[in-house]
Amino acid sequence: MTTLSQPLPSDIARFCREQGIEEQLDRALALVDDHFPDARGVYAELMYDPDAPWDTWVSLTVELSGALSDILPRDEQFVHRWVTEIPWPAADQIVVQLDIV
Repeated sequence: MTTLSQPLPSDIARFCREQGIEEQLDRALALVDDHFPDARGVYAELMYDPDAPWDTWVSLTVELSGALSDILPRDEQFVHRWVTEIPWPAADQIVVQLDIV
């Protein structure tokens, strides 16, 4: 399974525990590993909307390098699995974004 490029911050661990989405975070990381095994790094950050501070989520940033034409098909497959394997509300509380460098 993909490991984060840094230890899971305690605020993220606490948020996932309080929201009951620890398993979904593990599943999200497994999906990242399945579709982007060549990731240069995976970073987690707890985010919130400054206009609605109760709206909080875990942001997973996946650093990739390579041609967009090679990455896009894997992203489409990732999204298809994401919507079928990560249930709501966890799908709104965990966001995966690609950073192509």
